[in-house]
Formats: sequence, structure tokens, C-alpha cells
Amino acid sequence: MKIVAAAFKLGPFWFGLAFLAPLIMAVWQRAAWPVPFSLSLLTFALITGGTLGAIATWRGRWI
Repeated sequence: MKIVAAAFKLGPFWFGLAFLAPLIMAVWQRAAWPVPFSLSLLTFALITGGTLGAIATWRGRWI
């Protein structure tokens, strides 16, 4: 039960990885923007989505 509670507490982080990262990747591909720092697009999207999710988890809200 504690594992499930811990997973739900990290909900915004999982949202950042599971939803925002693919969204960022799709938008970036569609716009044909160059990926910064010579990263692959997948790596860039996961770092960006994970960072946004981690910030939301730490602050306790998205806005």
C-alpha cells in the first residue's frame, strides 16, 4: 500500500514523463526546430517533461 501511495504522490512527475514528453516531441518534430545541445529529440523531450513534472511535484501544483 505504501508503494501505491508513493507512486500517486509522484503523479505530476509521471505525467511529465508519460504525457508531456511525447507531446513535446511531437510539437518539436512538427515545427522542425533544431534540438538544443546536440541531444536526440527523445532525450530532450524526456529531460524537459521530467523536469517540468519534478518541479510540479516539488511545488505541489502546476501553476
